[in-house]
Amino acid sequence: MFTVVILVFATFAATNIDNLLLLISFVVSGAEKKALMLGFMGGMLLILLMSAGLGLVSLVVPVQYLGFLGVIPLMVGLQKIYEMIRKPNKAEAEAAIVSIGSMVTLQLSNGLDTVLVFAPLFADSLTHVDYSIALAFLISAIAWLVLAMTLGQSARRIEAISRYGIWLAPAVMIVLGLYILDNTVTDLVAGS
Repeated sequence: MFTVVILVFATFAATNIDNLLLLISFVVSGAEKKALMLGFMGGMLLILLMSAGLGLVSLVVPVQYLGFLGVIPLMVGLQKIYEMIRKPNKAEAEAAIVSIGSMVTLQLSNGLDTVLVFAPLFADSLTHVDYSIALAFLISAIAWLVLAMTLGQSARRIEAISRYGIWLAPAVMIVLGLYILDNTVTDLVAGS
């Protein structure tokens, strides 16, 4: 179970580096903290529910094929590496006035990669593991918010995070894709 929790933390971090930088930029710009926190957590909760809902695909797809869903995060990771090589100086989104609704919408519009990566993880795992995944996801979201608030107070750290974090995200997605493609102890059907 420890492995699953670590995998969820790493996957959350990998798919949400952009959200961390966005949150930090909102903190630095002086956005209202209550709207920022409630909007971020509301968006993350909806992303979790969407991921778990898509994970229910395991009820209609023969279980021996679920591991192939690992191709999704693998391809997302490879696509992100391709985009980074193709457009290395892509500008970060600028902070704006934040409301709870706008923050939820921003998280949903920015969270497709998170949904696409977590849905196969839910689909490929046993039910009791799904609960651990959901709890670790929520803890990760809270930790991300606390980290953004803390780092927002020290804007000079943003450059270091974006410089190294940009390569972490696709690497973790590729590893997660390979993990799902591999038959592991958290799968619905044990390997042969």
